[in-house]
Amino acid sequence: MVREEAAGNRIVADRDPGFWRRLRTKRWWPWFSRGAALAFFALVATLLIVEARNVRWHEVIGAIQRMPWPTLTIAMGLVVASHFLYSCYDLVARLYTGHALPARTVLAVTFVSYAFNLNMGALVGGAAMRFRLYLQLGLGVDIVARILSLAMLSNWLGYMFCIRSRFRSAGISAASSTRSASC
Repeated sequence: MVREEAAGNRIVADRDPGFWRRLRTKRWWPWFSRGAALAFFALVATLLIVEARNVRWHEVIGAIQRMPWPTLTIAMGLVVASHFLYSCYDLVARLYTGHALPARTVLAVTFVSYAFNLNMGALVGGAAMRFRLYLQLGLGVDIVARILSLAMLSNWLGYMFCIRSRFRSAGISAASSTRSASC
């Protein structure tokens, strides 16, 4: 629906609020959304229990106990270091976007999101979790999208650098692989 404003002769379009906005105004919506969230978490808990029953825990504990402590300590240190390094992508994005969240908060958000990323996948776990946490902390959608874009770009550039370094150390160049592929 289009109408003309008398003051400035500016045309303004009255927008339809959309299906989801109308749905959220319904009296029963808060109860439904809480029920859906509880059902989702109950489903996740059920799936975790079903999968946990299939794990041979005595073998897992035995394997961990057989590992030398120095190896486990190094592995735990590398895990913490990789989480911290991944969290630094968002610190770079903080400088890029200029948002005012403290560095400590940014590190915490990214640290948690990276754990979800490793366990549930990049889109479902890491990106969705980071998006939700940043929105709850008051950042706008555009800022969060820029943070995620920069973090993903930095991450993939790092992967490409590692692959290039590995190929160079193995004596493989892009020119030699292109020639052999065209024959």
